[in-house]
Amino acid sequence: HTFPIPPNLDHQSPDSNAFDFERRSWYYYLAEIACRHLINRILQVARERPVTPSVSVIKRMLKDLEIFETQLNEWYSSLPPELMFPIPWGTIEPLQDELTNHLRGRYLAIRELCHRPFVRLCVNHTLDNQPELLAQVAAVASEGLRYCIFRLQSVPRPFRHHGLWFQLRIFTTGSLSLIAADRAQRDPMMNAAH
Repeated sequence: HTFPIPPNLDHQSPDSNAFDFERRSWYYYLAEIACRHLINRILQVARERPVTPSVSVIKRMLKDLEIFETQLNEWYSSLPPELMFPIPWGTIEPLQDELTNHLRGRYLAIRELCHRPFVRLCVNHTLDNQPELLAQVAAVASEGLRYCIFRLQSVPRPFRHHGLWFQLRIFTTGSLSLIAADRAQRDPMMNAAH
């Protein structure tokens, strides 16, 4: 009931280009809806967290991260072959196919969104009295910064179009996260003041 009714493809030959286009578009549409549901759940959990995290809250954040990553991995593995994209590891370039490029962008956005609270935690708080927890949080935050870089690399060159505003938001969010992490590393007193 959360997904709309599929298009009627009975009137087209399965060998036609129109059939392939409508089928790919439908799969993309379903994948996009599923992404939006996952993003909404992540944002809802983030809104319910206290501003000043305790050890128990941070442990809960790590569990939530594990749950959301599992859901994202299940989403990725359920993509049809014609919409599959390689999971990025090193530097990445925009993909040629527009639909798979958008889905990869969603994938990276969800990864970065899941890791963003840990970047914020490292920038704004000290966990010196919890070395084991600090190591876990730092590892997750580092991965979050890597996803910021991936997102910045994967966005096609900006030019005037209807999605430029969203690209500018990606550039700004990623850049500010990277700047905050750099400043926090250079100035240890910055996060001690918080």
